[in-house]
Amino acid sequence: MNIVLALLVFTVIIFVHELGHFFAARRAGILVEEFSIGMGPRLLKWKPGDTMYSLKLFPIGGSCMMLGEDESDAEPDPRSFNAKPVKKRMGVILAGAIMNFILAIVVGILIASFNRFPEASVQAFTANSALEAAGAQVGDRITRINGRRINVYGDFMLEMQTADGSPVALEILRDGQRFDITLNPTYLPDPDGGRGRWLVGFHPGIGLGAFNRITETDQYGNPLDITQIPGVRRLNFGQSLARGINEAVFASRSVFFVLRQLFTGQLGMDVLMGPVGIVDAIGGGTAASLEVGVSAAFWTIMNFVLIISANLGVLNLLPIPALDGGRMIFLILEAIRGKPIKPEREGIVHLVGFVLLMGLAVFIAYNDIVRLF
Repeated sequence: MNIVLALLVFTVIIFVHELGHFFAARRAGILVEEFSIGMGPRLLKWKPGDTMYSLKLFPIGGSCMMLGEDESDAEPDPRSFNAKPVKKRMGVILAGAIMNFILAIVVGILIASFNRFPEASVQAFTANSALEAAGAQVGDRITRINGRRINVYGDFMLEMQTADGSPVALEILRDGQRFDITLNPTYLPDPDGGRGRWLVGFHPGIGLGAFNRITETDQYGNPLDITQIPGVRRLNFGQSLARGINEAVFASRSVFFVLRQLFTGQLGMDVLMGPVGIVDAIGGGTAASLEVGVSAAFWTIMNFVLIISANLGVLNLLPIPALDGGRMIFLILEAIRGKPIKPEREGIVHLVGFVLLMGLAVFIAYNDIVRLF
């Protein structure tokens, strides 16, 4: 079941990515020879016009094969990829990642409109709270941390991941007024001997989407309006819209955070997760949500779609050979030089990049398996 759910998520995300390339190519007048979902032998194929549409055996991956994409004929077909101006080719290459970002935003808006989520507001303080000692009150909202704006609770958590015990500067919103406080966070050791965490000491409030159905009851079974609890607020549709966009932005920004942490040595390579780990995460998260209900499991899957789609959009645009970002570098060089790089040289670069990516994929898969067993 875990594998089926993961394949469903991957298929949707990759389908949307390839659909971006497809529509952009058609708009640019480029002939798409084949648009396929899956990899391996074809199970079904249909060719109503110049383009063949196919469904392949292994339901992961996909492709949008354009005429002359990897060729450089002296007189290319006017409908081939390389016959088009550089700007149009750039648009086609970027379209896949753009569609992934659009998918992440749409899913984020849906999640924000129909669910509840943590917010950087104070619903209660923990024992010996540094935040309470600094003068904060229940119901306060944290709007900035160390000068960085907080749009979603993840922004706060991400900033605290880099905390090293130094004083933390917060901007607090209370009754429409903003004020600044500075505190020394409290260190919480990891019981398993790993890296501990620095905390400011509060339980986050709750945000309710515009269409969230409140079904809370008190200890006597009477309806309870949880919006009356300090730190809890209900969002209108416009706020839910902004929240969904901010969640997609956060999911994208977190990729750069992890990469920076990896390059500076603050995180090890063992934190990276590949397909094996993602399958386990999706399955475990969905199974836990099913204990609450089918609706909870559905929204858990949607959350994975948001995160993976945004991550794929960012990673695919990194200037790495064999990825869309690597191809963009060659197009930028072509625009600067006024002529393309020789296809043989570009092909070698992409081949080397592909081999290195496959090596990294094997390493990550090994880590995933070790982590599981």
